[in-house]
Amino acid sequence: MQGPLAGQRIVVTRPGDAGLELAVMLEGLGADVRHIPAIEIDFTPPLEDMKAMLVGTDRVLFSSRHGIEALQPWAEGLRRVEVLAVGEKTARRARDAGWNVILESHRGGLQDLVKEARFLDWTGRVLVWPTGSLSDRNALEELKELGAELRIWMAYETRNPLGASHIDLTGTTALVFASPSALHHLEGALDERQLKTLRGGAQALSIGRTTAAALRDHGWCHVHVAARPSNEGLLALALEFLSGSRPS
Repeated sequence: MQGPLAGQRIVVTRPGDAGLELAVMLEGLGADVRHIPAIEIDFTPPLEDMKAMLVGTDRVLFSSRHGIEALQPWAEGLRRVEVLAVGEKTARRARDAGWNVILESHRGGLQDLVKEARFLDWTGRVLVWPTGSLSDRNALEELKELGAELRIWMAYETRNPLGASHIDLTGTTALVFASPSALHHLEGALDERQLKTLRGGAQALSIGRTTAAALRDHGWCHVHVAARPSNEGLLALALEFLSGSRPS
């Protein structure tokens, strides 16, 4: 197949429809793409006292689309609460679902959102956070110190679908990562020789700064960060660093 990414073998670790969409976009530009979802999301059952947990809610924090999906059954009773969203895409999903988004982090990180949110009045405010099993529960401590009452609900679990798999990625020139967890899971499925080769020679395309920092911490040498945390941002990144080049 011809195209600006012809000759490139790219592994997409982003799961679900978003990962499939990105794989198709890259294939359309000529790349040889392998979709290996390195994250699996399992929603947990609602709490028995779900209504009690939501009583008095002033604000809701959505750190991913999964949090939006988990809380959606109770949305009608929370339409007027203020919503904080991590990343423009999460904010857009929340608005499309009818939520009142008042603040979003444009760089896509939870820490960035907390920094912006500290200028809001938090005295006596109840913040509900439907989050995942791998989230950093201490990330909101600053808001708690400002007077917020935090109600954190583990709404979904992040699992490793690769398990004890041994994946052969010989010839891969680039890999796409959308979370540090995907990085950890994929690395665990590679033997040391392959991992060393990929870390030293492959291009690592990251959806955001947090994932990029994890890649660098793990010894990946060629790490690039998307200007926008989206498939479009990742596609632009691939074109910038892979088009016109051929694997040696």
